[in-house]
Amino acid sequence: MRQFILTLACLGNCFFNATASDLIYVKSPTREATQKASLEATSQKLPSAKLSQWFVLDSATPAFATNGSTELSTKYPIAGKTSAWRENSQLTNAAWQKIEVGSRWLYRTIESDRDEETTLLVGSKRPITIRFNGGSLEGNLGPPGWLADQIANINEVVSFKVALKRGTNYLSIFFSEPTSFYFELSPINDTLRAELEQRLSADFPSEQSYYRLETIPIPTNIVLEVGGLAFMPDKSLMICK
Repeated sequence: MRQFILTLACLGNCFFNATASDLIYVKSPTREATQKASLEATSQKLPSAKLSQWFVLDSATPAFATNGSTELSTKYPIAGKTSAWRENSQLTNAAWQKIEVGSRWLYRTIESDRDEETTLLVGSKRPITIRFNGGSLEGNLGPPGWLADQIANINEVVSFKVALKRGTNYLSIFFSEPTSFYFELSPINDTLRAELEQRLSADFPSEQSYYRLETIPIPTNIVLEVGGLAFMPDKSLMICK
């Protein structure tokens, strides 16, 4: 499983990825606290892009241009009625939220003042389709543009590489059924993440750095209830039940 994680508001800020030299490492008592503090400090240092509010379309198939843009004023006939894009200010960023209605689209634009690689972090308990500037995204799990339904843990997210172009970028997401949903545009690219992971591994080494873990199969015809283990001077293992 992979993890994916943004605070989105109307014309709110998101962040550009940067080079390894832009990493701000904040040493804290634990690995998790150090990782969080370092990501937050690095994010605050980087220049920002502007995101529009989320727009929602229920129970209709919208028309998209080849670049991924759509006309928000278009009305779509559905069962004798019409459906149109509408702003949704209740969808927050960098937090899990409920998408209650099936067959729903989300759409927003991202304004960038440069060509830059970023990381899109998305979480969903059910499969969704993501389109960016008219094409699929390169995901770390499942086919490009898809979140596989193996993402069943509400605490996990999936990362996508996103190449922001200078000017307006177009993002749309399709939900075929209700789900829990997470969205964030992270400033931390693969280079920065690798550097951070190296620093974390050096300061907070895992058990594998000290011990070799080996699994010994237990015969199926016994019930092993071990109360203690000890090695004798001849290096034989004694087991106490």
